[in-house]
Amino acid sequence: LSSLTSQNYKKELVEIIFVDDFSDDNTFKLASKYKTVNTYQLKNVLGKQFKNSPNKKRALNFGLSKAKNNIVITVDSDCTYPENWLKAMTQFYLKKQPKLLTAPVAFFKEKGIFSSFLTMDLFSLMGITAASIKNGKPSMVNGANLMFSKDTFEAVNGYNGNENVASGDDIFLMQKINKTFPGEIVFLKNYDAVTETLPPQNFIDFVNQRIRWTSKSSRHADTNIVLTL
Repeated sequence: LSSLTSQNYKKELVEIIFVDDFSDDNTFKLASKYKTVNTYQLKNVLGKQFKNSPNKKRALNFGLSKAKNNIVITVDSDCTYPENWLKAMTQFYLKKQPKLLTAPVAFFKEKGIFSSFLTMDLFSLMGITAASIKNGKPSMVNGANLMFSKDTFEAVNGYNGNENVASGDDIFLMQKINKTFPGEIVFLKNYDAVTETLPPQNFIDFVNQRIRWTSKSSRHADTNIVLTL
C-alpha cells in the first residue's frame, strides 16, 4: 500500500480499493491507516458462512463493483510497485488500447542457491508469458500486474463459471478475453512496470505453490495451454 500510494501519478486520477478476505490478523487495521485507500471487509459483504470459501474472485468482483473508473489494475498484497509503475502501465495501455495488458513479476530479497533457482524459474515463466502473447496464443498472465477495462470484464462475463476454483482468476479471465477478442492481449516489456514479490521461503512453500497452480489445470478450456504449462 505504501508503494501504491507513492506513485508518480496524478492523485486525483487514482482510486485504490482494498478488499480484506476474512483475515484474522492486523491486515485490515493496517490498511485502514491509509486515508487515501478505500477499505472493505468481505465478512461484512458476504456473511460469516463464506469464511472458509475460495473468495478471491468474490473479492475482485466486489472491488470492481466499487470502482468508479472504467480502467482497472489488479494487484497482489504481497507485492511492491516502483514509483513509475502506474505511469508506465497507463501510457502503454493508452497507446496500444488492448483488451488486456500484463507486465513482469520479479523476486526481491533473494538469498542463496535456492532463491537463485527460483529466480531463473520465474524468468522462464515470464519468457513463456511474453512469447506466447506475442505469438497470439497466450498461455498465462499474472494477476499481480494485470490491466483491463470494466467494459471488457463485463463483455466476457468476468469470472462466471469458475468462481469456486481457489486460484486462476488471472488465467481464466485471460482465456475468456482471448476467445472473445483474439490478438488483443499485450505484454509490457518495461523495467518501470515490473512488480516485485518475495520468493517461496523454502522447498515446501515452492511445492505447495505449484500444487495450487496445478489444481486449476483441469478447468483450462484450451488443451494447448495445459500442455505448455
